[in-house]
This record gives sequence, structure tokens and C-alpha cells, in this order.
Amino acid sequence: TLSSTNDITVLAPAPADPFDAPPLNSIIRETPDEIAALGRRSVVGTVIAVWRGNRVLVKTEEYDGASASGLVRLELTRDARLPQPGMFIRAVGRPATDHYRLNLVSARWQAFPGTPTAETPPRATDVRQLLQDDNGRSVIQTRWHGRAVRIHGTVRRVSGADDAKSFH
Repeated sequence: TLSSTNDITVLAPAPADPFDAPPLNSIIRETPDEIAALGRRSVVGTVIAVWRGNRVLVKTEEYDGASASGLVRLELTRDARLPQPGMFIRAVGRPATDHYRLNLVSARWQAFPGTPTAETPPRATDVRQLLQDDNGRSVIQTRWHGRAVRIHGTVRRVSGADDAKSFH
């Protein structure tokens, strides 16, 4: 524990521009511990989803349309305001992984000049395509991450808080 602020030593000054950080896509896949130790990274892209009060999904220029590559989940700092879907932003945070893609945690964002990625219409599918492989085994199909989908079914139950509803 600290007894006073005199116990804190600044090892390096803060950057003049808090959004000046190397791009996240320059990271060669490493272990989760190595990724966490890399320091601040940045992404630029289009906001495609916002949920749970501080989660944002960004589609970067590297998005290939067929996998989770180029999608970055941001976990914003508690005091950060939320961007709106469709906004083109730059975000900076600490890299982390969720086993599907690289993400940024403790992130902050700002509007960024540029053209947002065009919105694609929802694609009709069924839950089996989302949650099974070609052999019928249970998996989460990452090729659907970041895509708008339309499924048909019966809502049996709704749970969760107003900002994080789940349909069953």
C-alpha cells in the first residue's frame, strides 16, 4: 500500500497525444501474457455494435468478411462516453485476447476523419450455422462475428438488465 503520493515514481511521461499508439494489427500473434505486456495500441474503424454499457465492436480496414480477423472488441474505461454504431473512430487501449481476436481493454475513443465502412444488409441464417461446424459439433463460428444476421424462431424468455437483454 501507498502511504502518500510521494511513494509514486513516474517512469515515463504521458504522450503529448494520448491517441498516439502503434496499431493493434502490427502485433504478431503471441501468448495472452505477451499480448497484455505490449503496452498501448490503437485501431481505426467503423463502430458496428455497442452493448453492456462499455463494449464496442469495431470493424477495421483489415476485416476480411469471412472470419473474426479485423474485428476488435473495445472495453471502454468507466468514464468514457459511448460511440454510436456507424461512427468512424480511433481507439487506444491495452491489448488483450478472447481466443478469437485481439481486443483493447481500458480503451478510450475519439471521432476520426474518414469514411465508415458501408453497412451490409442482414443475412438470413439459422442457429445451426452460427453454433455448429460442418459435422454438427457445437462450436462458435467466428466467420459470423461482426455480421448482421436475421434468424427466425420463438422467443421463450428474455433476461438481463435493460442495457444487456438476452433472448432465449
